[in-house]
Amino acid sequence: MTGLRKRRIVNNPNPSGSSRWYLVEDFRVRGKRGRTTKYIGPESPKNEEESDRLRKRFFLEMEQEAINKKSELSTLTYRYDLSSMPEAASSSFPITIKLLERLRFTCQSIDRILATSEIDYYEGDIETRYVHGTTFIEGNTLSLRDTYRLLEEGIAPKDKSLREINEVQNFRAVRAFREKYKGKVDLAFIRKLHSLIMNNIDFESAGKFRRTDDIGIFGIELKPTPAMMIEDELQEAIDDYYHGLEEGQYPFFLAVILHQRFESIHPFTDGNGRVGREVFNYLLLRDGMPRLIFLGKDREVYLQALQKGDEGDVFGMIMDFSELMVNQRLKVAEDRLRKLGESIKADSK
Repeated sequence: MTGLRKRRIVNNPNPSGSSRWYLVEDFRVRGKRGRTTKYIGPESPKNEEESDRLRKRFFLEMEQEAINKKSELSTLTYRYDLSSMPEAASSSFPITIKLLERLRFTCQSIDRILATSEIDYYEGDIETRYVHGTTFIEGNTLSLRDTYRLLEEGIAPKDKSLREINEVQNFRAVRAFREKYKGKVDLAFIRKLHSLIMNNIDFESAGKFRRTDDIGIFGIELKPTPAMMIEDELQEAIDDYYHGLEEGQYPFFLAVILHQRFESIHPFTDGNGRVGREVFNYLLLRDGMPRLIFLGKDREVYLQALQKGDEGDVFGMIMDFSELMVNQRLKVAEDRLRKLGESIKADSK
């Protein structure tokens, strides 16, 4: 059973001294300890084979309990600055964090169960959907199937422009760089991402911050940061993100805020959206969260959420991003874990 965690079998007698055997798992979440238990009967398993059957039989039940307890524990450890937030934030933030933490721990549980080949296949599918979504938002017309064939098989569609093809296939190099890079987000990292994303599209500006102020952001009145202030404002936004982490603020919320600030700074002449979304998801992956897939059907919700941030409604923006993530990923992950758990239970018979 690749990836299944071993759970201890212990005897916890009742007051009369009669044996009561349990499956037990202890865990620690951000410095807080937790435990899940499952009563298995008055007698000890006869051998290791029987013990393994019990672990399989009760795997899903205990895993779901562990996920809930971990989510509750971790939610208690985060702080958030409510000084600039509406009153609703004080009640909404804990609920939202718990949902996002359930997603995090569910995905981590799935990864522990799956074989390496299964994880690779699953991640490949997510990568295709992510690349299709992040380029679609910018007007790319390759279909999901076109994107898959280009990324996984190197087959380019015949009826698309070279620019559209490069917009998609450049993410092969982005993925290779992302998987190798282990450092923090900094200006050099951002420029490197831009150089890869704009390769064979804009040779002159690839990897370079814009040097002109004669630029606007399509569809909104917000004026981008003046060119001479780009590096300072971008560095300040990055520093605020990492300072927030040190203070124990919730990473997903901080990543949303950094993403909005990045897009409003608009540091490049082109490619800001794709680079910004790549940075955003890199931060989520570094924190053990799954990526947000920017599906075409969510385009308007995503853009409107950013607009809320531009207008100073940071709470509304955070809630919209959180809802997108939960609606997009949580049920899918929980269904996937349930099916894996049922398969494991069937194997115990």
